Amino acid sequence: MPRKPRFNLPGYPLHLVQRTHHCMLCFFKDDDRRFYLESLHNSCERYSLDIHAYALMPDHVHLLATPGQHNSTSRAIQALGCKYNRYYNSTYERSVTLWENHFEARLVHDERYFLICSRYIELTPVRCGLAIRPGDYIWSSYRSNALGEKNALLTPHAAYLALDRRISRRHVCYRKLFEVETNIASGAVGNKETELAI
Repeated sequence: MPRKPRFNLPGYPLHLVQRTHHCMLCFFKDDDRRFYLESLHNSCERYSLDIHAYALMPDHVHLLATPGQHNSTSRAIQALGCKYNRYYNSTYERSVTLWENHFEARLVHDERYFLICSRYIELTPVRCGLAIRPGDYIWSSYRSNALGEKNALLTPHAAYLALDRRISRRHVCYRKLFEVETNIASGAVGNKETELAI
C-alpha cells in the first residue's frame, strides 16, 4: 500500500500522535518525562514547531502543534524521536527502536475544531484512568491552558487567545470547555480524511 502524502503547511495546526512499537512503555519514571519534554522543547525551537497542547501517555504522546516551515513537523519529531530513543536505550540498557516509523497527523481545520482537539488531548489521561480530573495529571498541558501554570514549551494559539482578552477570564473560559460533553467523534478523532502518516 503506498504511503500517504505528507501534509505540513506552515501555519496550519496538526494533531500529532507519536506511538511506540508494539505498545512498549516509553516512560517509566518522571525523569523520563522531563527529558522528553526538554528534548521536545529543544527540537521545536530548532525546527520552528509551536506546541499548543500535549499529553504524555505510557505508550504514546499526543501533541497539538503548528509548523512554522514546510518541513518543521517531520524534522522536529524525527530529531526528538532519535534523541529520546538514545536516552531510553542508554538509561535502560536496551537496544530497541522505540517509536513507530511514521507518526500520525490530523489536520486541525478551524478554531472550533482546535479547541475540541485541545480538550480531547488533555482529557486523554482521564479517559485512560490515569487521573480523575485533567488537572490531576501533571504530564499534560491542562494546568497551563486552564489554570495558568507557567510552561515554556507552550505557545498560545489564536483560537485559545480568542477565548478572552483577559488572561484570568481566558482560563475560566477554557475550563468551561471541560464541563460539557463534546462530540469527539466528529472532531479530534475518527476523521480519516485528514489523518495522514508523516
